[in-house]
Formats: sequence, C-alpha cells, structure tokens
Amino acid sequence: MPYHSKTLRAAYVLVTLLTATACSTTDSVNPEDVLIDHPATATDTKSDKPGNNASLAQAGTKPDAHSPTARLIPPSAPPSELAVADATSTPSINEPNENPLASAAMDNFNSPESSQDQQAEALDISLATWRAERGHMESQVALGLAYAYGNGVEQDPSQAKLWLELASMKGHSRAQYELGKLFYTGQGVSKDYFNAREWWLESALQGDLDAQQKLGYLYSEGLGVKRDYNKAKQWYSRAAKSGHAEAQTLLGSLYHEGNRIPTDYSEAFKWYKLAAEQGHPYAQYTLATLYHDGFGTQVDYIQCAAWVEVAVANGFDDEEYDAGQRCRDQLTEESSRTATHLADTWKRKYLSRGI
Repeated sequence: MPYHSKTLRAAYVLVTLLTATACSTTDSVNPEDVLIDHPATATDTKSDKPGNNASLAQAGTKPDAHSPTARLIPPSAPPSELAVADATSTPSINEPNENPLASAAMDNFNSPESSQDQQAEALDISLATWRAERGHMESQVALGLAYAYGNGVEQDPSQAKLWLELASMKGHSRAQYELGKLFYTGQGVSKDYFNAREWWLESALQGDLDAQQKLGYLYSEGLGVKRDYNKAKQWYSRAAKSGHAEAQTLLGSLYHEGNRIPTDYSEAFKWYKLAAEQGHPYAQYTLATLYHDGFGTQVDYIQCAAWVEVAVANGFDDEEYDAGQRCRDQLTEESSRTATHLADTWKRKYLSRGI
C-alpha cells in the first residue's frame, strides 16, 4: 500500500529539521556583542528586491494590522542659532504643545504586498512543492512566501513557517527575514520578539536591508532586546546608507526628536530629504515642517507648500495638521504659483515607488 503524500512530506521535514539542527553550531550570536558599525560589505549595498524595501503608509495599500508604530515626537523649539527672524512671528509646526504631529503614528512594517511583488510570475505550486520536498532551497523560500501571502494557494501561516524555516536553517537571508516577520506578527506561530530578533540578526548580518531596519526598530522600542538607541541608530544607519527609505526616515526621526539621542536637525533634514526623494510620504511631510520652521535648513515656505502637496498626493492626510495651508498663508500669489509648479514637477519624480 503506497504511503500518503502528506506522510512522506512530514517524514522529509522531520529528517531535514533534525539534520539541520545536528549540523548547526551551538554558539549563538549575541546582538549586544555584534560589531554593527563595521564598514558595510558588498552585500550591504543591495537588497533582495529592486527599489526600497519598507513602507510607511504607501499609497493605495492598507497597513498591516500587526504593524508596530514608531512615535515621532516633534522636538521643542530649536536652539537660538537655528532660529530665523520670521520663525518667531509664525507658529512653529514642530512645537509639541501646538503640533498635532506629536500624536501621529507611523506604520513601520511592510505590508504583505511588498513580498508578493518579489514573485513576478505566478508560482507553479506543484512544481515548487516537488522541488522543495527534495531540498531545493529557492523553491522552499518561494513556497513559504506563497503560503504566507496566499499566492496561488490558500494562505497557511503554519506551512509558511515550515518552508521558510527549512531555508533559513540553510542560511537563506530572505527566508530568515520573512521567518522573523512571522515571529514578530505571530502569524502561524506564537508572537515572539526574541526569535524575531534572532532571525532578523542572521539576515541583517548577511546584508538584508529590511532586516537591518527592523533590528533598529527592535532596539529603539526594546522589543526582544534591551532598549538601546545607539544600537538602533547604528542599524538604521547601515540600511539608510544603502538607500533604505524607511531606515532613512526612522534615522531622521531619532535626530529630530532629541529625546533618544542628541538632537541634530541638520542630520534629521538630510535623512528625511533622502527618503522624501524616494517617495516616502511621511518623510516628505515632515521635511515640509522643517522648511516651515527652519530646523536644519532655512525657512522656505515655497518648499514647505510643495512638499506637503507631494506628500498628500502620496496618500498623507494633511486635513488634521493643515501644514499646507499654513505654508501657503505665508506666500504671495506669485510664490504660491511657484510652489504649485514645484509640486507638479516633484510629483512626477517623487511619488511612491512601491515603498
């Protein structure tokens, strides 16, 4: 009597897991001891998918219900040397007591669509399963992602974990990142920040930019690790220097807030601008507020109004904060037309690129 296919699959998985466990080293990596400020290697300069890998409220995409939020608390008034003459006559968007951005929440987790986009063509589930069961690592990753996001099969987090775990134990960096994500959200497994951190660390050390950014977030919030803003800054920096828009935004927020690391508005401005030019809506909007108040740059109401308009076109809601109108109120009719022209130009360049 022939064996049932599910029985064979279970036997294969059990043997593979036992083999991987037996072959793995007993030494664990302590994130507290990782020298993360070493120069980036060649693998740090690219990600496993084109463009940017993380999203903050991307246009047309519903946020992940399990996403964490980063609290961007606008700083108090800038030091006197950063203030400009007319900043005193116009209420500061960044003053905590006046600014509704103080309570703004920022979605800091990839939506499922971003991982679905990695699979450009429809996955042949039968072929992928056949190859995965015979140890083909890329097929195991593809199958794990298919089950995780319901690509061609019914969504099944437990099957996603099974296949991603097999590839992760073989050292596949993207599988490690996705497996850490399952532990973070509690999909198919018990929510476990420590295990999320372990798998993200393995992936980050191989240069995965998403994993580096997520590790920074764990350190920033003290999830699965001891809260350490300097380590958060270091991990954000690694990903940000390689062009990761979400990491650039979060790094900018650390410098902007000043209640986690010393305030540096020039650095905040630099990182927000880099992220804004990659289509990051929150970075675009916050950059506008820096132009309004002259934090890290000169007061420029034209740039402020233009960036607000771009952020709104990218899906950021300005109805509550009304920064766009506050900037427009400072402009002449001619200057307002200039701001509109700039916004129209930037919309063609800086609308969300799948972040």
